[in-house]
Amino acid sequence: MLMSIDTQHNRSWEEFFEQAAKDTSSYLWSVEEWADPSEDIQQDYLLITILSSRRRSHLAIEQMNADLPEEYASYKEPLVAMKQKTEKLLNDLYISDCEKIQAVIDNEVISRLDMLEEGLQKVRRIDQNRNLFEDSEWMDVNLREAASDFLIPFQDMALTNEELRETPFRKKTDSRIFQKKFAEIEERFKCWFGHFHLIHDRLRYLRAREYDSGTWWFASIPEPDDIPEEKIPEKAMAGFRKTFQEAGASKQPYCPESDDAEAYASYMLDIRKNRQFHEHLLTCRFCLDLVLDKRIKHWASKDN
Repeated sequence: MLMSIDTQHNRSWEEFFEQAAKDTSSYLWSVEEWADPSEDIQQDYLLITILSSRRRSHLAIEQMNADLPEEYASYKEPLVAMKQKTEKLLNDLYISDCEKIQAVIDNEVISRLDMLEEGLQKVRRIDQNRNLFEDSEWMDVNLREAASDFLIPFQDMALTNEELRETPFRKKTDSRIFQKKFAEIEERFKCWFGHFHLIHDRLRYLRAREYDSGTWWFASIPEPDDIPEEKIPEKAMAGFRKTFQEAGASKQPYCPESDDAEAYASYMLDIRKNRQFHEHLLTCRFCLDLVLDKRIKHWASKDN
C-alpha cells in the first residue's frame, strides 16, 4: 500500500506567481505558434504544451480563487486576462484545425506514449540490476536519471490526458486509444512506484510546482517494499533452464581473474580491488556467471 505524505509546502506566493506566469505564457506561446511553427519545433510537442500548460494555468487560477491573500489580487488579474485571450485563440484554432489535431494525437502523440513505456521499463531494469552489485553507486546515478527522465514527460502526458476530456477537445476529438494506453502505463507506474525511491525528494518538489494537483504519485512515498514480486510461469522457467544449459556448454574459457569472483560475490574482496573487478564483470561472462551463481545459491539458502 502506498504511504501518504503531508501535502503542505512552504512555497511563497511570489514563487507561485512566477511559476503561474511561466505556465500561462507557455499556453499562449504554444497556441500562437501552432499555425506556423519554427522548423525545429514539432507539432506534437506544441499540442502537448498547449494541453499541459492549459491545465496548469487552470490549476493556478483555481488555487488563487481558493486562498489568495488580498495583497496579491493585482498579480492575479493579468494572468486571468492572458488565459482568457488564449482560450479564445484556442477555440478558433480548434475549429480550423480539428482534423490536424486528431492526426497528431493518433500518430506522434501515441508514439510518445510508446517511448514513455520504454522509459518506465528502463527504470525497472536498472533498479533490479543494481541489487546484484555491492557497489551500486554508479547505478544509483543511472536510476535517478532514468526515473526523472520518465517522470517529467509522464506528468505532461497526465495533464494532456485530463485536458483531452475537456471542452473543446472532447466534443470532436477521439482520444480513446490515447486514454487507454495512458491508463495502462499509469497502472504499471503505480505497481512499480517503489522503483522511484531514489527521487522521493524530486517528487516533493514537483508536487508544489504542479499546484498540489492531488495526483497519487505526488501524494505518496515510493518504497522498495511496495514492489510486488514477479512469479515466473513454469513454462517460462523451462525455457530459461534450456537457455542456461546451452549457454553453459559454450561458456567463455577460464579467466585468470576468476579467483576474485568468490570473494566479490561474498562481499569480501579487498576494497582496492572491488571497483576494478566490478568493471571487469561488465565485459567477462565467465566471472559474471560465477558471481551470480554464488549469490543465487546464497539467497536460496536464506530462503530455506
